[in-house]
Amino acid sequence: MLETAAERDAVQRPLDRSHRRAGPHLRSIIRAGERIPPAAERIPAVDGMRVLVVTTVGSAGRPRSSAVDGHVPHRCWVFTTRAEAVKGRDLAVRPAVSCADVDGERLAVFAHGEAEPLAPSHPDRAAVEDHLSRHDRSTPATWAPAMAYLRIVPRRMVAHAPEAAALPAG
Repeated sequence: MLETAAERDAVQRPLDRSHRRAGPHLRSIIRAGERIPPAAERIPAVDGMRVLVVTTVGSAGRPRSSAVDGHVPHRCWVFTTRAEAVKGRDLAVRPAVSCADVDGERLAVFAHGEAEPLAPSHPDRAAVEDHLSRHDRSTPATWAPAMAYLRIVPRRMVAHAPEAAALPAG
């Protein structure tokens, strides 16, 4: 895993904050210490490529959902899309984004935040490019003339694992 202790803490904070701010219904389902896996356990459970459902905001203010190849190389979800795709255009002007990774009844992770563009000059772009290239055996930058690299910076995050103790250890 590429995550450091500081990066795991950066994931744990929105998980804890979101649970504290959750309503009674959500807290009755996702119980602290029982069904909420700590970030140290959540990160290994989402290792590799995951099918991530990403929801953006269209120009009329309506949600649009689609699936992307999601990766967590350093604490936050990253994905690519063509810059000229509807999703790419939406995120360029309205970066609000939600995502969901649901692995049946094993683990569900939901995040709400902002999509941060990772331009070629971004200090983290090379590490993300390396991670994606190792997984895909080619660089996403070669797939189309204008690929958008995006990182989801979560403000709210919820994880649910009915059998949290059974998740891989970090």
